[in-house]
This record gives sequence, C-alpha cells and structure tokens, in this order.
Amino acid sequence: MILDALHDALALDASDPCAALTWSDWQKSFLADGARFRVARTANQIGKTWVSTADLVMELRGSNPYRARRYRGPVYAGFIGESIQQMSQAGGPLEKLWSMIPPGEVDPRIRFEAGRGICGVKDPVIPFVYGPAAGSVIQIRTYQQRPQSQAGATWHYAYCDEPMPERIYSEVVARLVAHSGNMTCTFTPTPSMPDQAWLRELVTAGVFHEHHATMTERNAWPSGYLRPFLSTSEIEQYAASLPEIERAMRIEASWDPIVTDRWLTGFGPSNVEPFNLHDIPPGALLAVGIDHGLKAGKQAAVLVAALKGEHGRAWVIDEATSDGHTTPEQDARSIIDMLERHGLKYEHVDEWVGDRAAKEGRIIKQKSNGALRRYLAAVAGLPYERTRWIVTPHKYAGSVAAGLRLINVLSSRRDLLVHPRCERFIKACEVFRGAKDDPVKDILDAGRYAIERVVDGVQVGRIKVRAA
Repeated sequence: MILDALHDALALDASDPCAALTWSDWQKSFLADGARFRVARTANQIGKTWVSTADLVMELRGSNPYRARRYRGPVYAGFIGESIQQMSQAGGPLEKLWSMIPPGEVDPRIRFEAGRGICGVKDPVIPFVYGPAAGSVIQIRTYQQRPQSQAGATWHYAYCDEPMPERIYSEVVARLVAHSGNMTCTFTPTPSMPDQAWLRELVTAGVFHEHHATMTERNAWPSGYLRPFLSTSEIEQYAASLPEIERAMRIEASWDPIVTDRWLTGFGPSNVEPFNLHDIPPGALLAVGIDHGLKAGKQAAVLVAALKGEHGRAWVIDEATSDGHTTPEQDARSIIDMLERHGLKYEHVDEWVGDRAAKEGRIIKQKSNGALRRYLAAVAGLPYERTRWIVTPHKYAGSVAAGLRLINVLSSRRDLLVHPRCERFIKACEVFRGAKDDPVKDILDAGRYAIERVVDGVQVGRIKVRAA
C-alpha cells in the first residue's frame, strides 16, 4: 500500500510538476488571488519566482486548485525579466518556468539550456501543442529590449519578474487592453533597482493588489513539510551579513532602504593600519583595479593584494588618482609610478581590471581599457603583445551592492586592511551612502573591481536551502 502510494506520487510529479508542489500560506494567498493586477513584494529566498511561474503554467492549463481559469481556449502570455542572461542562469526564472511544464506538452523543438534560455526556434517562445493548454503560447521578453519590442503582441497575461522600469510597464499594459488582460509583478526591492515610485502609487491607489511577504520561518515553510527552508537562525545570520542600507529591503521587502550615514557600516579605524609588502602572506595575488571616472579624465586606480578562498583577505596597498583631466598616457605613467613606489614592475601584477570606456562632451574624449593597455606597455617598456588583457568587470543589476557587500563583510571580519596612504579610498569607505553620482564612488569602484576579481569564494551571507 505504501509503495503504491509512493509510486502514484512519483507519477504525479512527472506528469504535472505543479500538482506535486506544496505552498506556504503567503503563496496560497497569492495563488488564490483573482485580482486582475497583482504584485508580490517579497524578501529574498521565500519562493516568489517559484510561485509566479507555477501560477502562470497552471493558469494556462486550468489546473490552479485555488482559483478558476480566467479564459477559455488558447491564451497568450508574456514572461518578462531583467535580461536573457539573468533569466537563463542556472536556477533562474526560465529554468523554474520550464520545470513547471509537464513533459510532452510543448513543441518538441523547444528546450531550455542554462545560460542560453529557451532554445529551438528563432524567437524565445514556449508553444503548447498538447494537453489542456494546447494552442497557448508564452513569449519571453526582457527589460533590456527596446520597449517597442512588445509592440504588436496581444496578451492575456503578463508576468514580470524583477523590478520593472516604468517605461516597460507603459508598453506592457497596452498589450493587455484587447483581452482585458492580467498583469503580475514579483520582485525583491534592492537599492539598485529602477525607481518604483510609479508602482507604489498604483498599489496605494488600489490598481494593483499587493502581497507583501517578509523573510520569516512561516513564509519559508510550505505546508506539510517538517521544517522550513530557512530557520530563524539562518535568517538572522543572513541579515547580519547585509549592509544596513540593504537590510530592510532584502529581509522586510521594504520599498525604501534604511538611510544611514554610510553604506559600509563594517569599515572602521581598525581596517586602517600601516603594513609592508613582506607582511602580506605568500600566495597573495596582486591586482590593479581601474575606474575611468564619472567624467572622462577623472581616473582612479587602486593596487590590491588578496588571498583567494572561502575566508579570503585583501590588502589595499596604494592608489593613483587625478584631480583634473588627464590623458591615457598620463594615467599609465601614474599607475607605473604607483607600482615603482613599492619596488614593483608591470610584470608583477597578476590581474588588471578596468571599467567600461568613458566619454565626455561634444568632442568625444574616450578612455578605454584598450587605450590604457597600449600606454602601459609603452611606459613600462614592454611589447604590447607581452602585456596582460585588462578585464572588464561583470556588471549586472545589483552588482554594485554585491561588491560593496563583499567589502563590508571583509571589513567587519577585519579581513580587509587599508594602508593609511590610501586617503581617498579610506574616505570613500567612510562617507559613501549609495548615490551613483557621488564622486567618491570612482575610487571605491576601482578598489571593488580588484577585490572582486581576486577574492572569490568568500561567504557573504549566501543562503543554503536545505532539503526538506
């Protein structure tokens, strides 16, 4: 009898993944919500993408146990996220969406590939050809596409994952008019998200019905499970790893960050101390981080030594900055001078990390990694082909916050040590409050690029979800 029941459960899981899932109380409320416009503003890691992708698939198939299907016959839906790269990553929104679809119900040419997304046809779409959703289509779109890319689409449903820019909302809502369609938005607030004042006003006005879920054991505890996916102690540990400016948004799903006197609350006087190069343990790598500045010519470079590993460490050795406009040749000379102050040569640097090209004014004055590399070779007296590639840091939504969180964790553990000569970097750590146009961000970014490049594997409050 028990084996028969187990066999039936496994068969159900294979034929209808959504039916095999159980949900927490807030997720059940979301699935039962019949409002035309819904928004789920939730904390990290409590299942917002799982429940929204399941909701979409169940809506198309008419299998939602908490709410009746809205339309008869085939329907068209848009599933929209930040970018194809973000949506396609392992464990990302598209993988979750694909896992909700019963095998054999979509066009056999279609498949999901981590890193690439929905593959098999020219445009990323998921057409249902068998089963209760036969004839329905899910179109994949991104916020990074031109808003006009939505033009011509006529949808019954729009599901938007991650904070949506207002310009995208204006285009998407127009695609729903013909069918009096429905919109669902799910996101966790972050300091780097697009301005959400427009959505907040629509929630206040009652246009969107809001589901607000914080990070608690109850909200991470599906019914029938012996324990939650996140315990109170795990939540407290994660919260403690976050800069104060982020904590309310990621834990409480607050609309606004907590404004403090500075972002890097873990950085203090104990992180500033004189040291010599021979004080740095063997095995540390040398890196130079470069930021081309908010305005072309205002370049900053930071020399960092760092140890890799789960408990990585970093030493900020020196900085090279300018107060006015400089040429790429002058920037290269300044960086080589910085190295020579410590008896180092170009060849001693293991990693070079530089920002994207910067431009300014009607006459373009461009600074780029390519130009700087050519002048570094010339100043160092090396053939260009013997110089290292200057890597461009990976930038994505939330990358600034992630990098500063790493610096904050290293600082709070006193695994970040800054020499007193690095006056501008120290000041940036002490006063930066998060404004993108703050001039101190240039040198902070330069140091961040180098530290991120070398210090990998550091635990910065990642949550490991246990098997239930």
